[in-house]
Amino acid sequence: MRVQLNTHSLFCIGGETVRSYATVYLAGWLAQDPTERQAGEYRLTTVDLAVSAGKKNDPKAFDYFTIEAWREAGEYLAALKKGDFLVVRGRLRQERWENREGQKRSRIVVTADDLAIAQRERPRQAVPAASQQEAEEVPF
Repeated sequence: MRVQLNTHSLFCIGGETVRSYATVYLAGWLAQDPTERQAGEYRLTTVDLAVSAGKKNDPKAFDYFTIEAWREAGEYLAALKKGDFLVVRGRLRQERWENREGQKRSRIVVTADDLAIAQRERPRQAVPAASQQEAEEVPF
Protein backbone atom coordinates (compact mmCIF):
# COMPACT_ATOMS: atom_id res chain seq x y z
CA MET A 1 0.00 0.00 0.00
CA ARG A 2 1.40 3.38 -0.99
CA VAL A 3 0.70 6.51 1.06
CA GLN A 4 1.61 9.93 -0.29
CA LEU A 5 0.95 13.51 0.73
CA ASN A 6 -0.82 15.53 -1.98
CA THR A 7 -0.66 19.29 -2.57
CA HIS A 8 -3.71 19.94 -0.36
CA SER A 9 -2.09 18.34 2.73
CA LEU A 10 -4.44 15.36 2.52
CA PHE A 11 -3.26 11.78 2.33
CA CYS A 12 -3.83 9.62 -0.73
CA ILE A 13 -4.01 5.90 -0.11
CA GLY A 14 -4.38 3.67 -3.13
CA GLY A 15 -5.65 6.60 -5.18
CA GLU A 16 -8.35 7.52 -2.61
CA THR A 17 -8.07 10.86 -0.83
CA VAL A 18 -8.42 10.51 2.92
CA ARG A 19 -9.95 13.65 4.36
CA SER A 20 -9.71 12.64 7.99
CA TYR A 21 -6.76 11.31 9.91
CA ALA A 22 -9.17 9.53 12.27
CA THR A 23 -10.56 7.13 9.65
CA VAL A 24 -10.46 3.47 10.68
CA TYR A 25 -11.26 0.13 9.08
CA LEU A 26 -12.52 -2.64 11.36
CA ALA A 27 -13.65 -6.18 10.66
CA GLY A 28 -15.29 -8.34 13.29
CA TRP A 29 -18.38 -10.07 14.62
CA LEU A 30 -21.46 -8.37 16.02
CA ALA A 31 -21.37 -9.03 19.79
CA GLN A 32 -25.16 -8.61 20.08
CA ASP A 33 -28.14 -7.65 17.95
CA PRO A 34 -28.05 -3.96 16.95
CA THR A 35 -30.26 -1.51 18.86
CA GLU A 36 -32.16 1.38 17.31
CA ARG A 37 -33.37 4.63 18.84
CA GLN A 38 -34.66 7.97 17.71
CA ALA A 39 -32.06 10.78 17.95
CA GLY A 40 -33.73 14.01 16.97
CA GLU A 41 -35.26 13.56 13.53
CA TYR A 42 -33.00 10.63 12.61
CA ARG A 43 -32.74 6.97 13.61
CA LEU A 44 -29.50 5.88 15.25
CA THR A 45 -28.39 2.24 15.28
CA THR A 46 -25.59 1.05 17.56
CA VAL A 47 -23.82 -2.25 18.13
CA ASP A 48 -20.62 -3.55 19.70
CA LEU A 49 -18.19 -5.12 17.26
CA ALA A 50 -15.88 -7.88 18.56
CA VAL A 51 -12.52 -7.65 16.78
CA SER A 52 -9.82 -10.25 17.30
CA ALA A 53 -7.04 -8.78 19.44
CA GLY A 54 -4.54 -10.86 17.46
CA LYS A 55 -2.89 -12.43 20.49
CA LYS A 56 -1.28 -15.71 19.52
CA ASN A 57 -1.27 -16.93 23.11
CA ASP A 58 -4.98 -16.16 23.60
CA PRO A 59 -7.14 -16.83 20.52
CA LYS A 60 -10.25 -15.92 22.55
CA ALA A 61 -9.03 -12.34 23.11
CA PHE A 62 -11.28 -9.70 21.55
CA ASP A 63 -11.39 -5.91 21.61
CA TYR A 64 -14.87 -4.35 21.51
CA PHE A 65 -15.72 -1.20 19.57
CA THR A 66 -19.03 0.65 19.68
CA ILE A 67 -20.26 1.28 16.15
CA GLU A 68 -22.95 3.87 15.45
CA ALA A 69 -24.70 4.25 12.12
CA TRP A 70 -27.16 6.92 10.95
CA ARG A 71 -29.80 7.02 8.20
CA GLU A 72 -29.32 4.40 5.45
CA ALA A 73 -26.25 2.90 7.11
CA GLY A 74 -28.29 2.55 10.29
CA GLU A 75 -31.10 0.78 8.44
CA TYR A 76 -28.56 -1.63 6.94
CA LEU A 77 -26.95 -2.29 10.32
CA ALA A 78 -30.33 -2.79 12.04
CA ALA A 79 -31.10 -5.72 9.72
CA LEU A 80 -28.04 -7.68 10.93
CA LYS A 81 -27.88 -10.16 13.81
CA LYS A 82 -25.47 -11.16 16.54
CA GLY A 83 -22.59 -13.16 15.05
CA ASP A 84 -22.71 -11.58 11.58
CA PHE A 85 -19.25 -10.66 10.27
CA LEU A 86 -19.08 -6.97 9.42
CA VAL A 87 -16.50 -4.71 7.78
CA VAL A 88 -16.72 -1.04 8.81
CA ARG A 89 -15.05 2.11 7.51
CA GLY A 90 -15.70 4.99 9.84
CA ARG A 91 -14.54 7.99 11.81
CA LEU A 92 -13.32 7.95 15.39
CA ARG A 93 -15.12 10.21 17.83
CA GLN A 94 -14.29 10.63 21.49
CA GLU A 95 -17.13 11.14 23.97
CA ARG A 96 -16.23 12.80 27.28
CA TRP A 97 -18.30 13.20 30.44
CA GLU A 98 -18.16 13.25 34.22
CA ASN A 99 -19.84 10.51 36.21
CA ARG A 100 -21.89 11.08 39.38
CA GLU A 101 -18.75 10.90 41.51
CA GLY A 102 -17.16 13.69 39.44
CA GLN A 103 -14.64 11.41 37.71
CA LYS A 104 -13.81 12.28 34.12
CA ARG A 105 -14.67 9.44 31.72
CA SER A 106 -14.30 8.95 27.98
CA ARG A 107 -14.82 6.38 25.28
CA ILE A 108 -14.12 6.09 21.57
CA VAL A 109 -17.05 5.52 19.21
CA VAL A 110 -16.78 4.66 15.52
CA THR A 111 -19.31 6.52 13.36
CA ALA A 112 -19.80 4.29 10.31
CA ASP A 113 -19.40 5.75 6.84
CA ASP A 114 -19.47 2.40 5.00
CA LEU A 115 -20.68 -1.03 6.11
CA ALA A 116 -20.44 -4.39 4.40
CA ILE A 117 -21.45 -7.81 5.63
CA ALA A 118 -18.83 -10.36 4.72
CA GLN A 119 -18.88 -14.11 4.37
CA ARG A 120 -16.18 -15.28 6.71
CA GLU A 121 -15.45 -18.50 8.47
CA ARG A 122 -16.71 -18.20 12.02
CA PRO A 123 -14.24 -18.67 14.84
CA ARG A 124 -13.99 -22.13 16.35
CA GLN A 125 -15.02 -20.71 19.72
CA ALA A 126 -18.08 -18.52 20.08
CA VAL A 127 -17.38 -14.79 20.24
CA PRO A 128 -17.51 -13.76 23.90
CA ALA A 129 -20.45 -11.50 24.67
CA ALA A 130 -19.93 -7.91 25.76
CA SER A 131 -21.94 -8.52 28.94
CA GLN A 132 -22.92 -11.36 31.25
CA GLN A 133 -26.51 -11.25 29.96
CA GLU A 134 -25.27 -11.70 26.40
CA ALA A 135 -23.04 -14.59 27.53
CA GLU A 136 -26.09 -16.49 28.74
CA GLU A 137 -27.74 -16.36 25.31
CA VAL A 138 -27.10 -18.96 22.65
CA PRO A 139 -24.02 -17.88 20.64
CA PHE A 140 -24.73 -17.05 17.01
